[in-house]
Amino acid sequence: MGYRPERLPEFPWKVSRKDGRFQNIDSPWVPRWKDIFRWKLASRPPRSQAAGRGGACLPEEVFVDWPALRNPPPERIVATWLGHSTFLLQLDGLTVFTDPLFGEYCAPWPIPGFRRRRPSPFRREESPAPDLVILSHSHFDHCDRASLQQLPRATLICCPLGLRPLLARWGFSRIVEFGWGEFIADGSWKLLCLPAQHASARSPLDRDRVLWCSWLLSSRGRQIFFAGDTGYARFHAELSKPLGPVELALLPIGAYRPSWLQQPLHLNPMEAAQLHRDLQARTSLAMHWGTFRLSDEPWEEPLQLLADARRLLGLSEDSFRAPKLGEIIRL
Repeated sequence: MGYRPERLPEFPWKVSRKDGRFQNIDSPWVPRWKDIFRWKLASRPPRSQAAGRGGACLPEEVFVDWPALRNPPPERIVATWLGHSTFLLQLDGLTVFTDPLFGEYCAPWPIPGFRRRRPSPFRREESPAPDLVILSHSHFDHCDRASLQQLPRATLICCPLGLRPLLARWGFSRIVEFGWGEFIADGSWKLLCLPAQHASARSPLDRDRVLWCSWLLSSRGRQIFFAGDTGYARFHAELSKPLGPVELALLPIGAYRPSWLQQPLHLNPMEAAQLHRDLQARTSLAMHWGTFRLSDEPWEEPLQLLADARRLLGLSEDSFRAPKLGEIIRL
């Protein structure tokens, strides 16, 4: 089946470009390559990591019950965290991967600093085949060639504007590009592309040539929000108006230090908890932490700050929690 995205009427946020580069809605500045190089020259390992793994707090692991995932209950939302921003989602007979990343490195070649801290629990021969893959942007830790090529080439891939040519070169034929506010629907399910505050690049030559986004997947009145990568922006407080309450939100809590560099790009745990409230989410699950070292915070800090944020905002522990690696969450 071919898909042509439609635009929601009166959607309040529009995609804009300047000199051929996509722009954020709220933040006029995002880091450039020179800022990243400046940070890397001064960056030091977090204290708990430098002291050895004894002080580190990496995600707990459980064995994935793959047979159960091949026959999920259709009336429930099933979410399985496979590390970083990769979830296997199942809803109403639909199987979806978010930003698949199964390999040992989140880089185009084996760089020790970008090595996975826990092995991926993904098993190609045991996993149910996806009906749909959703990609949030082009960064290597969210759009990985080797991981995508472990999936059937006929898989439907939904991506933001500008990413289709790369995916086509990788051998995929069913690719749908979206701008913010555009959606497709098929039977009982609907997928809507939403704004995020971030950036994109795979080299110094293609900065912001690909759009970045979040996603809303819905079926029979149940909604799943996948944030992708995003900093906190003013528009987040308004998202619930066109969307309504969200049953499950997948929200990043890591890669926020140093704040001078990361704040426009990534949520810290307090901002993630605020977004949970903005979305009126029934349940939120943490992602984008504990898998790769992408920033300067100690391994254990995101979970500590998330617990602090829950207390400050009066949230229950069950309402926003960090799943175990490989854990199957049924809602």
